[in-house]
Amino acid sequence: MEQLLQSGDDTDLPPISLDLRGNCLPERFSARLASADVFPVTEALRNDVRITSVDLGYNKIDASGAAAVGRVLSQNGTLLNINLEFNDIGADGGKSIAEALPSCTSLRQLVLRGNDMGDEAGVAVAADVNASPLELLDISSCDLGIKSIIKIAQSAESADCKLSHLYLSNARTRENEDQKGIVLGRMIKLNTSLVCLDISRMKLSDDDAEHIVRNLKVNTTLKSISLAANKLSWVAGTHFAKYLAENAALEELDLSGNELHDNGAGTARKENTAPLFLPCLLSPFFFLSLHF
Repeated sequence: MEQLLQSGDDTDLPPISLDLRGNCLPERFSARLASADVFPVTEALRNDVRITSVDLGYNKIDASGAAAVGRVLSQNGTLLNINLEFNDIGADGGKSIAEALPSCTSLRQLVLRGNDMGDEAGVAVAADVNASPLELLDISSCDLGIKSIIKIAQSAESADCKLSHLYLSNARTRENEDQKGIVLGRMIKLNTSLVCLDISRMKLSDDDAEHIVRNLKVNTTLKSISLAANKLSWVAGTHFAKYLAENAALEELDLSGNELHDNGAGTARKENTAPLFLPCLLSPFFFLSLHF
């Protein structure tokens, strides 16, 4: 890090990607960064225009560290990708990142997966996402409730939305929240930028799936969608089978981990040859075209 600070004015060298992940690898179990360790990183980002990607996942960064990252994001004009997955940034840290988004001029990918931000921070991120150039946003497993899902869906409906990849998996929603399928369906109908959508593990029902399928029929840009590990039965499987038989736009559909049984699965096999059961879509940090 000291070398980066000393050589920050040399713009003739190739771009730099900083890999500062914590305990996601065995040899790094005892080498996790805390918020105090983030400040040299943010200083490097402030001074070295060659740094375009930073992976800070699986560390111990809390709200104060996230606030430092947010301040740099609002000032840095070259950073393309940042990964903060599975830290401890919490609600305040999430709001700090959200506040920085309108000032970001270069950021294309933001991964916040696995931080318990909650609805207040989720709504803040969703409200500001269109003010940034973000193309990939991963807010899965962030303890988001229905308010966050509604807000991000409303943002994605806008003509200002630039997101091509959106990951909402494992939101804290309830089975009886009927508006989930309605708002997600409306988003799919009106959005013209998304090519990949992950709405797995959201307790979506057959009724929700019906709203989603109905609006998929008018969407011409979405290529990959995951509804894995929801509460779908053979009824939803039949809806999707009929859709796939009549529409060629979608290339990948993940319904794994649902109780489709033989009725829905059998109908899907008979009525189309498109890939129906695929492995769960994972967070694709730094890889916009991972699934294509």
